[in-house]
Order: sequence, then structure tokens, then C-alpha cells
Amino acid sequence: MIRNIFLKSLLILILSSALMFIGILFTVQYNNIMYSRVMIVNIIDMLQREINIYDIKTEDDFKNFVLQSDKEELRISIISTNGIVIADTLSDTAKTTLGNHNNRSDVIEALHNTNDKPSFSISTSISQKTPYIYASKKIKSDDFVDYILRVSIPMDSINKYLTTFLFTAVMVITIVVILMAFVLPIMSRNIMNPFYIIKETLDNIYNNRSLTPKNLTGFNDVNNIIYDINEVAVDLNNNIIAYQTEKEKLNYVLENIAQGIIAVNKKKEIFFINQFAIDFLDI
Repeated sequence: MIRNIFLKSLLILILSSALMFIGILFTVQYNNIMYSRVMIVNIIDMLQREINIYDIKTEDDFKNFVLQSDKEELRISIISTNGIVIADTLSDTAKTTLGNHNNRSDVIEALHNTNDKPSFSISTSISQKTPYIYASKKIKSDDFVDYILRVSIPMDSINKYLTTFLFTAVMVITIVVILMAFVLPIMSRNIMNPFYIIKETLDNIYNNRSLTPKNLTGFNDVNNIIYDINEVAVDLNNNIIAYQTEKEKLNYVLENIAQGIIAVNKKKEIFFINQFAIDFLDI
């Protein structure tokens, strides 16, 4: 029983730890993405202010602006409304033609967006072969031409802190499971101890042995049950002793009386005969 309780408790602990770990994992990942989105919005606003300050209007101005950007772990792109990438921090658009971006969900949403908020998406970059979180926002370079300012951060950059957290979380959960593997057997024995005492009490009643009541601190309900059983055991024991005493007295009288006594049941079977009757009948 103790082994069964230990294994089931350990299994429940492992499953609950795994569920907690998965929940924490998704929560941290979600918070990281939300924090990254806020950071990207701030970067887009800052870039937009720089574009306005430096009066950037032409495609060449955008190319120079993007190539001179020193924003670490950021990919900045300028996309025309027809989906052609004009400038990109990771690709030289003069030498390499990037695919048309009019099919990118964030770009599509930014083109049709009527408010001043960026549009977001998470997808794998075709040119870089790595997942990015993208944010696109429509900006005006002059009174006639619109462009899409697109800022992206690699998911690896977002998740690098998550890796450290996961290692720490796994270590903590492992230590807890190991500690509980030592604690659970003790807890299991403590849980089963009252039941063993109840069993001992019932065995003593069955074997007609008296039992000294035991006090189980912390198990008041079980204590009450044991005390009730002990009271029943004492009463039964006293009745049995009284019965045995009366039986011995009766047997003594019947065996020593100067008369023959024979007891017969309904089937006319002799179930008692004293010594005087045996000697008298010579049987």
C-alpha cells in the first residue's frame, strides 16, 4: 500500500510539474513576444522621427538611411506599395532582388490600415531562413508617395533569455522531484500508520487480546475511531472472560455432582455427559 501511494503521488507530482513547466513556458514565451512588440513599436516611432528629421524622401535616401542604421539585432526594410523591397539592412538590394512582399500578411495589413498602428506577424524569412517577428507601418516620404517601414527581430534573439530560464526551471523541477522522492515514502508511512493501528486493534479483538489505546497526534478523527474500537474490545473481552468464568464454574459443578447428567439435543445426540454418568453406565 505504501509503495502504491508513493508511486501514485510521485506520478502526480511529475505530471503537475510538467504541466506547470509547460504553462510557464508558454507564459514566458508570450510575455517575451509582447515585450518585443512594444519594443518594435518604439523603434518604429524612433525611426519615423529620424526619417522626418533628416527629410528622407527618395529611394536613395532610404537606402542610405537603412544601410547606416546601427540598430543591433534589428532588420530594417523599406518596401514600396507595390511590394518591392527598396532597402534592407541584411541584403544589398542593388545586387540581390528580394521577393515581392505584397503577399506578407503584415505588409498587406499595413497597406490597408487606416490607423497609425503597426501590423505584426511571425514567419520564417525566405532570404535568411530563420523565424522573425515582423512589424510593418505605412509612412509618407512626401506628399505623393507611401512606403512601408518594416522592422523585424529574430525569434532566436527573443528566445535566448528563454533558454536560460528553461534550464533553470528544469533544474529546479528536477531538484523538487528528487527531494519529493525521499519525502513521499515518509509521508506515505504517516498516512498509512493510522490504518495499521486500526488493523492492529481489530486483530487484537479477533484474537481476544486487550489493547492499550494509542494517541495519534494530528489524527483526531482516527483517534476517535480507535478509541471507540478499544471500548468495544474492552467490553467484548470482559464479556468473554465472564462467560469463560461462568462456564468453568458450571463445568466444575456438573463434573463433581453426585448424580449422573446426560444432555441430548433435538437430534437425540448426546452432547454432554458427566463423569458420574460415565462411571455409572460403565461406558
